[in-house]
Amino acid sequence: MVVSTLIGGLGNQMFQYAAGRALALRTGARLVLDVGWLERPPANLTPRRYELGCFQIQAEVAQIYPRTAFERVRELLRVSPPVWREAMFQFEPRTLELTRSARLVGYWSSERYFADSAGQIREDFSFRDPPSGSNWALAERIRETTAVSVHVRRGDYLQNAATQAFHGVLPVRYYLTASARIRDAVRNPHFYVFSDDPDWCRSNLELGGPTTVVDQNRGHGSEDLRLTSLCAHHVIANSSFSWWGAWLNPRPDKIVIAPRQWLADDSYDTSHVVPAEWITI
Repeated sequence: MVVSTLIGGLGNQMFQYAAGRALALRTGARLVLDVGWLERPPANLTPRRYELGCFQIQAEVAQIYPRTAFERVRELLRVSPPVWREAMFQFEPRTLELTRSARLVGYWSSERYFADSAGQIREDFSFRDPPSGSNWALAERIRETTAVSVHVRRGDYLQNAATQAFHGVLPVRYYLTASARIRDAVRNPHFYVFSDDPDWCRSNLELGGPTTVVDQNRGHGSEDLRLTSLCAHHVIANSSFSWWGAWLNPRPDKIVIAPRQWLADDSYDTSHVVPAEWITI
């Protein structure tokens, strides 16, 4: 059995699923997603909910952590899989060499953990339901234009001092530079801005071309993720959410621009986060 511990929002949960699914495929084990920390989050974690139900994933969902006394006894008796931890944002290549079941605890923010199962992961992350409401019409508009998704992450990156110090908010100049690179490479781009602060984006982002700020899916991140993945090209934030929006786009000629410095805290090596074929600035 492979147990993947879910922590964080939609993008983080997707990385945790992908790493667990790839390991389960390698070892022939079944995959269980542990939602215990989502149901009863530790005090130092932002409360989150389970968000993978929108996809056609192949896994059981159960609450294992926080561990009960029975679970601790099972672990001592080695009935449950041994814990395999990833240091935060530090790629752990030995994970790829595991030949037995394990309980994965970490963020696993790298394509390297599931590159050998990429086709299956894309299939698992296909959406169960069609776009809802006005998203159907917007999806058609995106398909008809040379659409470029632009993700601006503010929200908790600004509101929580510790989160801001660790992750950091990308400056406006990043988006201006990225949009200029896109305009140099693509004819008639139409920018679609996805953000948890759409009003700020309307007031502060001049991307040099037709721009639509998507403001209809607050509280429904999966709808924005689907729309992002339909775009032809991408300007992502230092966020797992927009990382996945760009990765799910199957076009071989897509341009993806990502921040070179993924975290404000540069003591972490995050060179593994952004795929080699993406452009960093």
